[in-house]
Amino acid sequence: RTVRDWAMAHNPTESTSSHWWYKDLSGEAKDAFGRCAASTQIHAMFRSLFSTRHYCMDTVVGMNEIYISGPSRQDESANSDHVFYSRHVDGPFALVPFVSVYRCIVG
Repeated sequence: RTVRDWAMAHNPTESTSSHWWYKDLSGEAKDAFGRCAASTQIHAMFRSLFSTRHYCMDTVVGMNEIYISGPSRQDESANSDHVFYSRHVDGPFALVPFVSVYRCIVG
C-alpha cells in the first residue's frame, strides 16, 4: 500500500482539507512516507535554496503529516491552505531564535 492508498482508505472529505499525522501510518504506508521524507531529491531541492554553510537539515518526525487539499479556496482570503504556497516557518520553532522549520509538500 502506498501513502495515497492509505489516505484514500480513510475517506477524506471532498468539501474540506483532511490531514493525518505520520504516527498514524503503519506498515508499507509508513515505510513509503519514510522513504519520501529521506528522499535525496527533496534534500537536493532544499539545498538549492539553503546552503550547508548556514543550515542543518533534520526531519522533524513529530510534524510530518499527510495532507489532502479540498476544493480550491482561492476566494477565501483567510484560509490555512494559503500558507502552504509560500515560504513560512512552521510549528513551535518560530518562537526559538535562529531556528526555522520548513515544510515540504510532495504531491
